Amino acid sequence: LGGQQIKGTYLANTLKSIFLGGGGGASTFISGTPKPGGNGGGIIMLISDTIRAATNKFITADGAGAKAVTGNAGAGGGGGGGTVAIYTTHYANLTITAKGGNGGNNAGTFGEGGGGGGGLITSNTPASSTAITRSVTGGAVGDRSGTETGTAGSAGDNLLTWVPILNGFLFNS
Repeated sequence: LGGQQIKGTYLANTLKSIFLGGGGGASTFISGTPKPGGNGGGIIMLISDTIRAATNKFITADGAGAKAVTGNAGAGGGGGGGTVAIYTTHYANLTITAKGGNGGNNAGTFGEGGGGGGGLITSNTPASSTAITRSVTGGAVGDRSGTETGTAGSAGDNLLTWVPILNGFLFNS
């Protein structure tokens, strides 16, 4: 099955909602070439007055896709998307992603990998933002011969409510 995004009670405004993306499940095999699942996405936290790129630049915490397998081996699952947390006054010309990785393919019929779940992009509502694209899509299910039984990963969340807790970190307020 495809990965599911973690949704916690404290998702709106706490650091308890910031997670690494989980690694995709490993493949199984009777014979052939097994492969591991994709790595999960990381955590990126940016606290800045201004983030501005001259041209469209990327900030990504994407999960990795799983590798293809051969023979009687099931493919691994895609890694889950991580977290991107941004607190800024202004940002421009950015593509921000925390996407799930694609499931692995199998040229045979033993089994394809499920897609990794999308991650979390959370930020405050800045005074100005121009040309900002956000994506937390789930990864696609892998391919195999015959009927696919796996699923794509579920989409993650985009929130505009993040306020970092800075006491003892940068400021003593």
